[in-house]
Amino acid sequence: MPSPWAGVSKEIEMYRVLMDRYHPEKEYSYVSLEGFFVAKMTAELFRRAGEDFTKQDIIDEIKKLYFEIENNLDMDESKRICKCFNNVYLTYYEDGVFWEIDEKY
Repeated sequence: MPSPWAGVSKEIEMYRVLMDRYHPEKEYSYVSLEGFFVAKMTAELFRRAGEDFTKQDIIDEIKKLYFEIENNLDMDESKRICKCFNNVYLTYYEDGVFWEIDEKY
């Protein structure tokens, strides 16, 4: 999971803008960032399934989305739903704060 404080992707920027707008009293966190990604993917599943969807439509879309994420490396970056899945973000915790290590593997 990328850092909610130092991440530089458009998704992280959107997360921070929305947190600041709708929950300015809350601090950024890994948990809320993960929830943000899950909500984005869930919304994408319903968008793909259309208005009159069935349980099977949702299952089919989950399988397609899983396949897309699994093959994320081969996909044009501009078409990826999330650009964060193929990186490991190293962090360390010191004095009550998570710090991101600048190298990505």
